[in-house]
Amino acid sequence: MLSSKRALLPPILLAFCWLNLAAPVQGLLEGVSHECQKALYTFGKQHHTKSVQALNADHMLYFLHIPRTAGRTYGACFLKQAWAPSRRCAKSYDILRLNSSVPDCGLLSSHDDYSVIQYLPRDAAVATQLRDPVDRVLSTYEFAVEVAARALVKDASDKDPSKIDTQNVWPWSLLVPFIRQDLLRRAGDIHLSEAADPAASPLDPYQNSLVMPLAEFIEHPLAHELVHNGQTLQVLGLTNYSHWKEAAPVRQCLQGSQTAQKLLSSLALKQLQRFVHVGVMDMLDGSIEAIASTLKLRLDGPSWRNAVNTSTQSEEAQQQADEQAFVEQPSSQLNRQQTEPDSAFLQPGPLWESYRHCALRARRKNAVRRTRSFALLKLPDGRQVEFGGEARAAIDPSILARIRQLNQMDVDLYDAGKQLLLDRREALRSDGQLQHLPQLSQNASKIHQRRHLPDTQGFQGSQKTTAHEEL
Repeated sequence: MLSSKRALLPPILLAFCWLNLAAPVQGLLEGVSHECQKALYTFGKQHHTKSVQALNADHMLYFLHIPRTAGRTYGACFLKQAWAPSRRCAKSYDILRLNSSVPDCGLLSSHDDYSVIQYLPRDAAVATQLRDPVDRVLSTYEFAVEVAARALVKDASDKDPSKIDTQNVWPWSLLVPFIRQDLLRRAGDIHLSEAADPAASPLDPYQNSLVMPLAEFIEHPLAHELVHNGQTLQVLGLTNYSHWKEAAPVRQCLQGSQTAQKLLSSLALKQLQRFVHVGVMDMLDGSIEAIASTLKLRLDGPSWRNAVNTSTQSEEAQQQADEQAFVEQPSSQLNRQQTEPDSAFLQPGPLWESYRHCALRARRKNAVRRTRSFALLKLPDGRQVEFGGEARAAIDPSILARIRQLNQMDVDLYDAGKQLLLDRREALRSDGQLQHLPQLSQNASKIHQRRHLPDTQGFQGSQKTTAHEEL
């Protein structure tokens, strides 16, 4: 009788039994079509029945960079500076260049989804960073508008073909051109005869005649394709950028099927537990402390700048080159072999200090860049688009509720990831292994500000935009 009952189980249930997901799945099968059962079965069996191995000194760490989760700060400002140049993989944000420049690279970061694992060593470890889904959707919308605004005044001939442009990096390669075309269309409909009105209320950046309203954006098919539940899809290897051919039919099954969403959400939650580290953006310092302690990267230990020839540059210029080199390095240098020993690239301060300075530079540069970009989006009466905390606080609550509803898989993933981080920190603390990330002294911060205060004058519309700015 036992074997007979087993024979009656649908293939999809057998697949999820192998994944230890049978309990939450069994009651959900009724609403899944035969085709989707087959697609889910094939996907689960082929890609999610093996565990990610624990990291050791001989293994690779892959940082699965989910857009708009402070991944650039995490990857460029911390992980990259913690890894000796000889152990860093080639830059891979536009094209995967695994092992093309460093035969045994140990640190790789990109916007690829989990499907990239098929190209990594079998014992590679995976880390990622999550963000509250509503905040991530808002940030995605705002950044797409920001980059599209710059693209309005950039000529194609101004682009440097030797550098990686943001618009060549997924998902911005699809989102930015879409928003740019919408900006152009709306600009043509604006009445230039409108006079300036000093009494006019500030422009609502999420609902105006210059930019696609947020409420409209979140319902657009492209947002459903690229943005909603994007964290879960990236963790599973199911984005439209996936390296797995089995991903496309599974994505089709997700459309309008709460059952399929629940099945895959369960799989994603289990997937997170296999990662060597999961951080969350609203606990950025705590996340840095946890991954440093987990990987035994001493915060008071060494840090390395970028392995490029900067011997004739000032210290400030070297720091700027290091920051930019994460994804802005000319393509002609992406496959260049390192010619000097790692010791030649050691920085004078400890890792925690290098991280703090890098993160501070990035925040200030991004703030100036945003101000310049949104100054390009003005109504004839002088009012312009300005995103910020005050504007976010004024968003219609029903729109925020709709975003959360559209991102339920990501809501569950984020909650689980945050709990994993809290549990990991408590375990490290109990073992006496949790490190503390110091703050820069006020004096050091002021000195850094004087040295690195960006020039806000002379902005030219043709200023180049590279993926390094914040992905």
